[in-house]
Amino acid sequence: MPVEIALVQNEVETYLIAFDGRVVEIFESLSGGKTRRYHAALLKGVALNTDKKGKHTLVLETLTGYQDMLHVTDDKLPFAQQLVAEVQQAMARDR
Repeated sequence: MPVEIALVQNEVETYLIAFDGRVVEIFESLSGGKTRRYHAALLKGVALNTDKKGKHTLVLETLTGYQDMLHVTDDKLPFAQQLVAEVQQAMARDR
């Protein structure tokens, strides 16, 4: 099932994350139209981490060890949890 989330990082920077069942794509408002794409088969892991202050971070890690980390607000947490579950399912299917 496709998943799409808009994550506001600060007053100027917003990310749109889309997952179509195979590829996670990250669109960044300040990137001039560039995107980052990760195929589920090339991901080592995807997780939602919460620090002791209650701040949430979405972490995508590639097989080469590169990590993309994005802040997730409380109101977007259910959508981020759905994204993580969907990506993890695709990763398991592609292994």
